[in-house]
Amino acid sequence: MLRNILVCMDNSPSGEAALELAVEITREHRANLVGLAVVDKPGICAGAAMGIGGSSFKRDRDKKLLALAYDSAAQGLATFARQCSLHGVSSHGLQVVGRPAESILGEMPRFDLTVMGRDANFSSSSHRSDSGVRDTILRHAEKPVLLVPDTPVDGPLKLGKTVLVAYDGGAIAQHALEGFLASGLAKTCEVHVATAGDDGERAGDIAETALARLRSAGMKAYSHTLVSCLPTREALVKLGSDLGAGLMVMGAFARSRLSELLHGSGTRFILDHAPGAICLQH
Repeated sequence: MLRNILVCMDNSPSGEAALELAVEITREHRANLVGLAVVDKPGICAGAAMGIGGSSFKRDRDKKLLALAYDSAAQGLATFARQCSLHGVSSHGLQVVGRPAESILGEMPRFDLTVMGRDANFSSSSHRSDSGVRDTILRHAEKPVLLVPDTPVDGPLKLGKTVLVAYDGGAIAQHALEGFLASGLAKTCEVHVATAGDDGERAGDIAETALARLRSAGMKAYSHTLVSCLPTREALVKLGSDLGAGLMVMGAFARSRLSELLHGSGTRFILDHAPGAICLQH
């Protein structure tokens, strides 16, 4: 059951979509929502090699960037407060000073779910996404993380009633499945379990373990064995699109046949092309 949800405030379109979806989920589950804004003072003020007269320039530069970062955090939390008030959501804002990944990971254990933009950008002076922060969080997240893409052109993002689970039977996949069930996100959803392998019968057996767990929780669940000339990551995205899945669930950085989904270009492909939000857990 979702009681406490954390949403990471950042300077990206996907961050805006993450806030919208977090508010909707919080309202639906009658939970409490905390908006987290991180001021990366260590990153801004980190030492660097300077030439003659450079230290004075850096002090002035750091002061301006730090002021910009605090202002950006304040604006983000003000937007958060307005959205929550508009929808009658129980909430409060939280500002912390520190490295973004470490700060977010430090807060996460207190929450049932963490929501963040797929292309999160925690810098107040850059418009580029920070995949390094996101990947660090995913590698160490012990509770579910919901990654949210930009808001679709046809309206606010919805999780919908169809979920696709990438499952390989390993400990990390099992942990992700249990975290997903415990979160309450699955409440009234129809769940489809996808497995991959050269041995279709073996892949089917692996899927059955997930189906049994889902059905024991009172859920409608169906299996799919990915047998395709496409790379597994592409076949999975296609299946999600064909099913109209608003949410995909997978274990982060699992070492298995499905590991290609969460390494290097495989990760980028899933995040860039998944039809909806992605729920991950290590």
